Amino acid sequence: MMTLRTDEEAMQRLTLDEYGRWMLDHGHYDVDVETGVVTNLRRGRGLKGSPGNTGYPVVYLAYSRDVQRPVRTHRLVAIKVWGIEAIRGKEIGHRDGVRTHSYLSNLVLFHTHREHYRFDAAQGPDRIHGSVTRMTEARRKKSWPPCVVCGDPDGRRDVPTGSPVRISGERFGVNGTLCRRCHKRLAQRQARESSGAAIRLRARRDTMATNAIATQR
Repeated sequence: MMTLRTDEEAMQRLTLDEYGRWMLDHGHYDVDVETGVVTNLRRGRGLKGSPGNTGYPVVYLAYSRDVQRPVRTHRLVAIKVWGIEAIRGKEIGHRDGVRTHSYLSNLVLFHTHREHYRFDAAQGPDRIHGSVTRMTEARRKKSWPPCVVCGDPDGRRDVPTGSPVRISGERFGVNGTLCRRCHKRLAQRQARESSGAAIRLRARRDTMATNAIATQR
């Protein structure tokens, strides 16, 4: 089991923004606000950010061998320029909607999530909370199989900017993949049938018990 020193435990308790600011203030790392490139000053080399599950580039900043935490690149740029107090509890958006473009001139500070959403929505139908990235554009061009139940090639997407959802229909005895809505409808039907079967089984058992008591008398 890994045992952390007292200072390492303190670093783990910091929020990611506070952790990133500490790394910048103490000269462990630096970020170029014109390009969004993060540099490890102790090793003298740039870090290659990897897109997280939300599409924002993330870099791992190491305090020690046991403490390495992921910080979003665009928030590091904002911390360096505007300060942590200015961005605390706020969202940072991208003017062009591309989350990998983390340079200062492309960043916008929003006080609330609603402001962020409205800004993106005003840019056009393809901008839902900064959802247009090169990664998602590539996914949207992919050929998706139609739902085997409804035959809809778009999979009845609830969110137009997302990729169609395909779920295996094996649990329902269906060969192939289903869209989200057909999967939900079949799951509800299965639940109703299971519930009805359970009610009938209980009624049958009650009847058998009643008959058994009557026979004993």
